[in-house]
Amino acid sequence: MTRFNQLRAVYPALQDGFGLVQWGNKTYHYQLPGSNVTTTEMGLWSVSRSALSVVQNFTGNLSDDVWLMYTNENQTVQYTWDCQGSDPMLVPYQSNTTVRNLFAPYETYSLQDSPRPFYEDGKAPYRGCLSSITMDPLSFKALVPVEKWTGPSPMLTKFVPGHDARLLAEDGMANATTVDIAFQFNMEMSCEAITSGLTLNVSSPDAGLVPRVQNGSVQCGPVDGTGSTYLVGDDSSAWQWSGKLENVPDGVLELVLDRVPSANTTDTTRGKDRLLLRKGSSRNVMVFPNNDHDDASFGFDNGEYTFTHQAKGADLFRYSWNFGKNYSQWTNYENVTHISKDVFDKSGSFWEGQHIIVQCKRDFFFWGLALRELQIGRRRRRLRLRLFMPIEDSVRNVACLSILSAARIIAGALTAVSPLLCN
Repeated sequence: MTRFNQLRAVYPALQDGFGLVQWGNKTYHYQLPGSNVTTTEMGLWSVSRSALSVVQNFTGNLSDDVWLMYTNENQTVQYTWDCQGSDPMLVPYQSNTTVRNLFAPYETYSLQDSPRPFYEDGKAPYRGCLSSITMDPLSFKALVPVEKWTGPSPMLTKFVPGHDARLLAEDGMANATTVDIAFQFNMEMSCEAITSGLTLNVSSPDAGLVPRVQNGSVQCGPVDGTGSTYLVGDDSSAWQWSGKLENVPDGVLELVLDRVPSANTTDTTRGKDRLLLRKGSSRNVMVFPNNDHDDASFGFDNGEYTFTHQAKGADLFRYSWNFGKNYSQWTNYENVTHISKDVFDKSGSFWEGQHIIVQCKRDFFFWGLALRELQIGRRRRRLRLRLFMPIEDSVRNVACLSILSAARIIAGALTAVSPLLCN
């Protein structure tokens, strides 16, 4: 979305243009299974956005039309036209113009003559025509003359080991408190600015560990961007900062990069990039939420029940002694919770044994831990209950727009937003 927002700020036609002209399309109608005889239009659309002259007056060097092409075909298709034929692919620019895509891979196209005069006066110059184009599955392009083209601003393109990565670290494991990380960008950035500006925020009861970048571990340089993105129009990685974090406690670690400057320009990433890592034991449900049944955490000692928490990274917790009918107040996370025996004796339970449900939460996401149970002096009856599923946390983008939705939004058409998973 960084590139989308940049283009809206640079090209007023994309931000506010009410003028929408359809220049042609190559489509067909297809009846999808279960569509009740309703057909779906498939293929390629070509439109432009511009100011609506009767109500809008854009100024500046970049106030002209922006040409958009998008497809809903789920396969790569090459489209061709006879520019001197009866049905050429006309465009909003004059012939002999070279246009360039505003989205990666930023390719160019040369426009040929069409039979149609540009000024509708029966003589040259003629309106441009596109003779051929190849569209990837569900892809889109935004094209402008090369002299009007604006390059991308610096942006984070990839994070290693991945946003919200879950890292296993059991007691006694080698390098249990170190993590190798890397930030990749679409251009060369300031290595020193990243090293000095990286903020590490941690939520963990291990107060003696303060994460930091290990001295001498930082390396910066070009990187092969192959495979760094799978989204149409997205920038690939060209440069990387890598380093090793040390003194990383178990729990949830937030990494923040704030407006990182590029190496060769005065531009920055223009925002905060927030990334998460989770590290801990396989029993830590803040890291591995599926490992949510642990009888060993619930015990009885000296006339009271105890619950030994395995959720390092949580800020608050509460518990229920009657399967969610009642809960305790939210309380600051602690290593061991002591619970009076009377709480369970007065619960009026109809089930065998004593059971506890513990819920934990941290800042902007909420975790429901599954049922914990322990039977004291009676036959054990194993139960398992998942009360809550995790709500995935947000960094910069809660959801990605689907490729076609993104193209139609730029084109000014009404469409639904389709969420995709993003790493």
